[in-house]
Amino acid sequence: MATINEENPFAASIPGNGRRRGAADVMGGDEGDDDYPQLASLVAYGRELPAKLEAQVKARPGAVILAASGGSFLLGAILGSKVGRIATTLAVGYGIHQLIESDLGREIGRFLKANVGEDVEP
Repeated sequence: MATINEENPFAASIPGNGRRRGAADVMGGDEGDDDYPQLASLVAYGRELPAKLEAQVKARPGAVILAASGGSFLLGAILGSKVGRIATTLAVGYGIHQLIESDLGREIGRFLKANVGEDVEP
């Protein structure tokens, strides 16, 4: 059973050794592990994203504010109508279906099967 880390309550630790359990631990090595290359690259991209966003905010604050407000306007217009909500629901369902059928979906299934210990069909 995982315990709560006082420094970071969102990080689970392995009982007995006090170590945080990160993506590299779960995937069985460093981010370049050959068993899950797409998942490892996705984790690496996710880790680099905050630094990239911060650099863009510092370099072009006006453009970032304009992009955020434009995106908010579009989302509000799309999700504010019934047709937009239906289209979004269909698009999300189709996207999830495509993810499950993709190589990344199969890798996530293998990852879950190896680490959860239950039979998971990709």
